[in-house]
Amino acid sequence: MRASFLCWLSPCLIALLVAACSSEPSPDPGAGAAGTTSSGAGGSGDGNAGGAGGSNAGGAGGGNEGGAGGGVQGPTGSIIAGIAREGTLVMSEMRVTMRVDGAVVHEEVQGGGPSGEVTLPQELAFADLPDGAAVELELQLHHPKYSDVEVRLARSTIIAGKTLLLRITLESSCMIWDDFAEAPDCVDPQTCHFGRCRDAYVPPALLEDYSPSWASYSYCEPEVPGPPVVVLGAGEETFAPLNDLDVMELDAGDQGGHHVWTAIRMRNLKQGSFLQLRAHVPELGLDIGPYTSFRHFGDDPSVGYCEVVGQFFQVDTSVDVSTLIGKSMELTAQVSDAEGDTAEDTRTVILQDAVQP
Repeated sequence: MRASFLCWLSPCLIALLVAACSSEPSPDPGAGAAGTTSSGAGGSGDGNAGGAGGSNAGGAGGGNEGGAGGGVQGPTGSIIAGIAREGTLVMSEMRVTMRVDGAVVHEEVQGGGPSGEVTLPQELAFADLPDGAAVELELQLHHPKYSDVEVRLARSTIIAGKTLLLRITLESSCMIWDDFAEAPDCVDPQTCHFGRCRDAYVPPALLEDYSPSWASYSYCEPEVPGPPVVVLGAGEETFAPLNDLDVMELDAGDQGGHHVWTAIRMRNLKQGSFLQLRAHVPELGLDIGPYTSFRHFGDDPSVGYCEVVGQFFQVDTSVDVSTLIGKSMELTAQVSDAEGDTAEDTRTVILQDAVQP
């Protein structure tokens, strides 16, 4: 029996000795798998060495040693989300969610409770990300008395070698708990912006270069502003260019009187500025207005201006509307800010010969 056992064991011993004495080096059983994704870690080995890292993250350690850290591949860029307040805004809590390529990278709650406070302006940084990375900021805004939640979205794309500013301005015209604002119900991928729904995505080519002093100025009035500019247009819902001798329709107001709808664009003036509308009817020697109101102009980088729309101008405060039909009217829009800067634009229009109900 013993002889049989030794005969069986001998071939096994011979094989082991041959392997040990071979001149070919054996594979390292401790090397781990290399990471392959931008955020994935390398797999750990069975022995001592950890796996190599991916493009951004270090590899997981093996039995005794940590894996080699992965280096960032290629140039990176950053987008700084600058959150500011315009006008009076009541808010007790702000829930922040930051995403990169759809994955949540940061969450926090600011304020909280009836006495909570959210400090504005503030910055949230999408820093040192690879070219083409998609970034998204979601803000859930809470009122101290109402259960309704206002959601604001802002999206853009990282450009390598650039540090860009993504502005988010919070103001009451988008707050659904403000009965006077009549805030629109915007559905993703749109978000509310100065009382209107617009695409939450802002192409990086339209973003400003980041400056640490960004909160001291606005898109409407840049850090180094040029001469103030005002452009008078028409429109109840959207801006439409207005040229001399264009026809403007007269609308009947709900509480009497008749008006035309104007829209105004401006640049190089404060975002919150005074808007004055006035008119002159040469044939009648009649001056109408002026009517002055304070307005927050919504910035729109896609057109290169800040604008307000749906500003009605009543024409029959002192004369019967029938005397104005078919007449030419010199209509002027003037925008002035607290620093004393001002600009205006005038268009000669023809009042529609059929009053619109």
